[in-house]
Amino acid sequence: MKCKSFWDGDRLVLVLEGAGNEEDEKMKVMNALKSVYPDIDILPPPDALPALPSQADAMVYVETSYFKGDLEGIYPLVDSMAKENELLASLGKNADLYLSYKFSKMDAEKYEGKLNDVQKKKFFETYAPYLPEELILAGSVAGVIRYYQS
Repeated sequence: MKCKSFWDGDRLVLVLEGAGNEEDEKMKVMNALKSVYPDIDILPPPDALPALPSQADAMVYVETSYFKGDLEGIYPLVDSMAKENELLASLGKNADLYLSYKFSKMDAEKYEGKLNDVQKKKFFETYAPYLPEELILAGSVAGVIRYYQS
């Protein structure tokens, strides 16, 4: 099971993928969530909120020195590390949306194979503030890329 999340104003939206289709699997997931967050409201399907658009980045407003608008509009403008660093800082907790786009079409092993140790260190210095801790600890550039491709 994979958990993805993004901030929508003051709401943290969680999406659990691969939670299972069987009722007993669903109950296990709901019981686990309730054990950690006893006040959590898990809505039944008829009362559930409408499905999120597949492009969550279209819902994120970005404001940088070189762009103001929806996240998907900034992609073609990110042509330097300075612009990318500014975008990542602007996105903060939503940086995973950009990283998913950035790494979506990369060959993870081939890219990592082209980096020397100094470049790998710089990769983690740049992206560590936006990565889950387990990816940082693993220290695999290819692992980071594959994580954002799934």
